[in-house]
Amino acid sequence: MRFDMLEPVGECYASPGAAKDFCYLFVGLCDLPDDSAGIGDTPEEGENIRADIMPYGDLMAMAEARQTANAPLTLLTYWLAHHRERLRATAPRPLA
Repeated sequence: MRFDMLEPVGECYASPGAAKDFCYLFVGLCDLPDDSAGIGDTPEEGENIRADIMPYGDLMAMAEARQTANAPLTLLTYWLAHHRERLRATAPRPLA
């Protein structure tokens, strides 16, 4: 069974006054196949996008150890910690 859910988290500047980058933050819930991790892009994009799938506990441990090294990811991680039970309760099927 596949399901998709996109939850808006917030909007913010990466560094107000120092950068013009503006971030729109979302958390997506979906049922991913086991082989979803890896590198994905197209040659004309010139990007090297790496997807990692990890258990929630590992993500929280990284944030607590200050290893996320990315402000939007860290913000999203702590948002997820606060909203995880609600998301799990409203998912179309039980989440692992």
